[in-house]
Amino acid sequence: MKKTFGCTPLEYLTRHRIEQAKQILIHTDDPIGRVAEQTGFGSFPYFVRSFARYTGHTPKSFRQLYRK
Repeated sequence: MKKTFGCTPLEYLTRHRIEQAKQILIHTDDPIGRVAEQTGFGSFPYFVRSFARYTGHTPKSFRQLYRK
């Protein structure tokens, strides 16, 4: 998988979940904790860290940025 997609299966899954979370954050008013649950993250702090690592923004700042 690393040769084909350039990432491990876990990294691929995390990226996919982050992309889902981005859409939910933009288009709903669901609390960030619920977004984490909906996208398959087991813990809220892990979701926030992963989201920030992949997007450069926390979920809250991302939502504010794209809602303006």
